Amino acid sequence: MLSRIGGNGTDQFNGLTVGPGDTLYITGYSSNGNFPLGTGATAANRFSINNTGSNDGVICKLPKDGKPGATDPFIATYFGGSNDDRGNTIRTYAFGTAVMIFGETGSSNFPVKNLSDGGSFYDSTYNGGTWDIFWLALQTDLKTQLYATYVGGTNNDYLGETGVPAGSNHFMVEGDSLIVLGTTSHSTSIEPKVVGSNRQGPAVFDSTRTSDTDNDDIHLVFKWRIGNLFNYDFGDAPI
Repeated sequence: MLSRIGGNGTDQFNGLTVGPGDTLYITGYSSNGNFPLGTGATAANRFSINNTGSNDGVICKLPKDGKPGATDPFIATYFGGSNDDRGNTIRTYAFGTAVMIFGETGSSNFPVKNLSDGGSFYDSTYNGGTWDIFWLALQTDLKTQLYATYVGGTNNDYLGETGVPAGSNHFMVEGDSLIVLGTTSHSTSIEPKVVGSNRQGPAVFDSTRTSDTDNDDIHLVFKWRIGNLFNYDFGDAPI
């Protein structure tokens, strides 16, 4: 299968995952305003139909064989704020009803949203530098937003290779835990506050940045439970 997806500007895909039913989910970014969003795309059935920045993030959903049909169409959406936004890595969760994207944003108006019942891992404010990390969760209709937060400090924080804010990096869902590896930080502290515990004693997360006289990249590991974040009522469940 070989498909061309893009508009008349720069389009780049950084992350891909296979969801239930062999559905492909892809994320990256686009610099143009005519990225294909699928037949009949409107503001009523997409998270965003407009590129609002220089590079806006994009998410695509298509069947594995690359042949969209009436019951399995190609759909896509923009996401982001008024500056550069890049989707870097993507996974499905909650029985394939949610899609989660990590990346970096330079937008102070990125569309953040806390969980409907509140949550402590949430930062609604852009923290500074050229990049903040973001975590975005949508339903797989690519319309309904579940959650989004900034993660970062006053300097550059992003997902990607050392010194290069791009790339899928390492992102996995392990049971009801979410694990993100290879996060790069130039900040002395980050928001939201991250706390670890060995369940038998004090916090074990190292929240102090070590001596960094030459401004090298510092790498972080995030792991937290997401089992309670997204809840769905399946009407056909047995009573």
